[in-house]
Amino acid sequence: MGILGTIGEGLLPKVVRQIAAPILLLILLFFYAVNGPLIFGDLWNQPGFSNAITIYIFFVFGAFMFAAVPPKAPIAPDLFRPVSASLLLQLVAFIAVSVIVNTLVALSGLRTIMDVVIVNVIQVALFQLAVAGSEELFFRGGMFKFGPLISSGAFAGFHAYVYSSSPAFIFAVLFAAIAGAAFYFIYAATKERYGLAINTAAHWAYNCALLGVIFIGPLFVAFFGA
Repeated sequence: MGILGTIGEGLLPKVVRQIAAPILLLILLFFYAVNGPLIFGDLWNQPGFSNAITIYIFFVFGAFMFAAVPPKAPIAPDLFRPVSASLLLQLVAFIAVSVIVNTLVALSGLRTIMDVVIVNVIQVALFQLAVAGSEELFFRGGMFKFGPLISSGAFAGFHAYVYSSSPAFIFAVLFAAIAGAAFYFIYAATKERYGLAINTAAHWAYNCALLGVIFIGPLFVAFFGA
């Protein structure tokens, strides 16, 4: 099992691992909803920002419904099944994937297409963590059984609504469709071991990089100094 697996097994039994992350995500979303102005400052007053938290709370509950209804043949039977990796190992994988994907997207030049200037770096990263977790839980975990075309189409449709007034509308919707399909197959390949950890990490890192929030600089400073 290894050191990480042994420690993780001791901290949290295998049967609880898969449900732990969605529950923590739901707690985080409720914390955002209650303390939004304190956490996000001026961002909270931007049009649609506070409403987005409510939408993502519904996404989490929607995924829960997919996993529980109907009782004998739920739509998302794999969503809350135990995964083999401990929470600690999932966290290590999450951090590694986040840094790698964020760096690759930042170096790709895709950021130049997005006409967005980010000032509140920490707040944006915190918000995007809720975004990535909720969307992956609903569109990948909850809708996995619908197949890649329907789940990625629904994902793109949601982003068409989100970016309806953005100058980068076409880019955002097109990439949402492509990314949705990619995330679907990533989840298919990793769900037995890591659940949604790899997907959420890649999604979070991708969103942050597009918005100009780069992880590698702060991490370099943290480990090696200025």
